[in-house]
Amino acid sequence: MTDAPSDFGRWSAALRDLSAERSVLRLAPRDLLLVHGSDDEIVPALDARVVASAHGTAALRIIAGAGHHLRHDPRPIAILLGWLDRQRRHHT
Repeated sequence: MTDAPSDFGRWSAALRDLSAERSVLRLAPRDLLLVHGSDDEIVPALDARVVASAHGTAALRIIAGAGHHLRHDPRPIAILLGWLDRQRRHHT
């Protein structure tokens, strides 16, 4: 059994009700890393700041000059690996 909407109308309503700011509250107080490009033309960097603020303790890293697609940029990987290493050291 799933909580997924049963028809298109309900899917549409559920999508309209999505809120990153509300959803991120369920993650707190767990640690959270947000990585965002400063030049993202799809999702503004301000949105990442709002989500980080809603979480309360999220680590936010804005990558200067980066856009929406970070897959081929080595900087977010370095940020992630450093953050994971700090998490490992802090929680062991």
